[in-house]
Amino acid sequence: MLNNKRFRVSKQVITGFGHNRIGSGQVSGRIYGSIGFKCEYVVVAGGGGGTDRAGGGGAGGYRSSVVGELTGGGGAAESLLSLGTGTSYLVSIGAGSTTIGYPSANGSDSRFASIISKGGAGAGIYGNPNVNTAINFPGGSGSGGEGFGTSNSGQVRVTNPIQGNNGGIPATANNAEGDGGGGGAGAQGANAVWNRGGDGGNGIASSITGSAVFRAGGGGGGGNNTVDGHGNGGLGSGSRGRNDTGSVPVGTGAPANSGGGGGGAYWGTGGSGIIILRYPASRTLVPSAGLTTSTVLQGVNKVTQITAGAGTVSFT
Repeated sequence: MLNNKRFRVSKQVITGFGHNRIGSGQVSGRIYGSIGFKCEYVVVAGGGGGTDRAGGGGAGGYRSSVVGELTGGGGAAESLLSLGTGTSYLVSIGAGSTTIGYPSANGSDSRFASIISKGGAGAGIYGNPNVNTAINFPGGSGSGGEGFGTSNSGQVRVTNPIQGNNGGIPATANNAEGDGGGGGAGAQGANAVWNRGGDGGNGIASSITGSAVFRAGGGGGGGNNTVDGHGNGGLGSGSRGRNDTGSVPVGTGAPANSGGGGGGAYWGTGGSGIIILRYPASRTLVPSAGLTTSTVLQGVNKVTQITAGAGTVSFT
């Protein structure tokens, strides 16, 4: 007969997480060896690039579990992550697309633990639907369609899970030269109107760092109008498209760590991604070599921003 034995188990309750002071009572100590806790995150991928005479690049995928905020594509925040001390979690920051040529490439994925945000869709190619990337490489947000008389569709957003929006539709009238705006995390890219490129879709504002910041806006579509042919980038550092007449000579690139899409018509580059974590102040994040991080105290929480590199993080 087996004897019943009693084990004494220590218990730590981690309190004061998030706006609503979410508590997480976790068993730890001599038997389990790891302290569990909850973590809010914003994970943004690299933005897609624009290309010559084509739509704006799609914003990088945007996934968020911040309480009371939205995730990409307009859905409610995802579930909080359950993490533990003594475990290594994979991390990578997606680069924005810097492809100079036809078609532009997608941005690169960002990852924290099991959360993967997909790189934004790159724009297609002027005048050749056989080389257009429309159905081959979906992105976190879709790129704008290409006008200039051919009206090729842009790439679409990924749907599992949804983390952004599709790009805008190009002008379809004969000889119309407006391109669609790239999709943003918070809104679809605008459609082109005749020779004017569509604006990029807006990104999403998050206050995880303590103040509201928009990220993951779509790139503006290119156009051909002497006054206002270019589409503007969406809120969240989507970048401006080019006006093909030369009054706006080049599409602009999105800033680093914005996840914004590049401007259409002449190769606006996508912005790199970012990972932001909010977790109890009683825990300490330990990054591996090769990661660029910064951490601040925010009341009863810590907030860490990871802005470059690939490697692992653990917590003590």
